Amino acid sequence: MAIRWDKFTLKAQEAVQRANQLASEHGNPELLPLHLLAALLEDKQGIVPPVLEKIGIGPQAVVHAPLCVRGLQINTLCVVVRYPVTRPG
Repeated sequence: MAIRWDKFTLKAQEAVQRANQLASEHGNPELLPLHLLAALLEDKQGIVPPVLEKIGIGPQAVVHAPLCVRGLQINTLCVVVRYPVTRPG
């Protein structure tokens, strides 16, 4: 089933796009919820940081505490390494 991007808000589209960039920047072969979480936390104009602050949790605490406990840091995810293809002969 194709994703209907027209059904997403502009902010949601931007968050998914940034999450995809984060995955690519770190050499991750797939977009994971971790990338989306990082993108949402990065967006200072978005709703996620103010909501977290209102309940007394800073965005950095969300990034560092639970993700480190589970070992799911973006830098440690699977990385795709592309080698040049050489043909014999």
